[in-house]
Amino acid sequence: MEQAVGQGLEASQVIALGDGANDIPMLKAAGTGVAYHAKPAAIAAADAHIAHGDWTALLHTLGIARGDWSE
Repeated sequence: MEQAVGQGLEASQVIALGDGANDIPMLKAAGTGVAYHAKPAAIAAADAHIAHGDWTALLHTLGIARGDWSE
C-alpha cells in the first residue's frame, strides 16, 4: 500500500492480487483483495477469488478490453 499512497491513491482505489498467507495483509488493506489460485486462508481474507484460468480473468471482470492489455 505504500506504493499506492506514494502515487496519490487511496486504498479504495487499489486492487491487490495474492495467493498465500503472506499476501493476507495486502489483500485486506486494498480496496478489493483478489485471491488467485490461493490457499484457503488467502481466499477467506479476500473479497473475491480466481480459481480457474489465469489472472487475465480479472481484466475481463474489470471490463478492460484485450486490445488494451500491455504485453
